[in-house]
Amino acid sequence: MALQENQIKPLQLDYATIREMLPTATRDRVLRFIGQQHPGDIAVLFKGLEPPEVRQLFEIFFSTRRASKTLKALPPELIKGLLFGSV
Repeated sequence: MALQENQIKPLQLDYATIREMLPTATRDRVLRFIGQQHPGDIAVLFKGLEPPEVRQLFEIFFSTRRASKTLKALPPELIKGLLFGSV
């Protein structure tokens, strides 16, 4: 489906931007940046981050009650690491 002239192209998630935002941005800003993305796309983002970044991003989703759909899209080994502290 092609974008029409007046439509805005969705933001592409990238690790560099998220890494830059996590230490300094508010939760709301992080959520605005990635909140409209598909849970599967967000799950891919989790796979490419370092463990402290994964925990911080997960805490943002969890604290705003937006984690459930993203959790469903994560691979089981990453979920286990989040829940049992190996990530």
